[in-house]
Amino acid sequence: MARRRGIDVLRRRAVEFLEGAEEALRAGRYGLACFLSEQAVQLYVKSKLLELVGDYPRTHYIRVLLGELLRSVDDERLRRFIGDNRARISSLEDAYLMARYSEKEYFREDAVSLARELIKLIEGLQQP
Repeated sequence: MARRRGIDVLRRRAVEFLEGAEEALRAGRYGLACFLSEQAVQLYVKSKLLELVGDYPRTHYIRVLLGELLRSVDDERLRRFIGDNRARISSLEDAYLMARYSEKEYFREDAVSLARELIKLIEGLQQP
């Protein structure tokens, strides 16, 4: 019961962060949109790991979380997506700190779409 509640809380927060990212994108706040997108993906992956394996690594590194998820489900679509989008995922992961603490400028193309794609892909993953 507590695990289900944890999954639901993380998923709800992930959706809220993604909605916030989309609002920030519409307002032209691209750095904020990238940060919120990163948070959405991070929390969604953690919720899926909690659902499938009962726990998740205590890290904010999306690549570590995705690697753990891939080990859990061994899904070819996810493997291909990660391989094809390695640079975009790394850039999204960087937004966790860079969007808040650096002078880096973000642009419309940097925000939200990767988060939407990745969350949609992860949504349907099941344990083998």
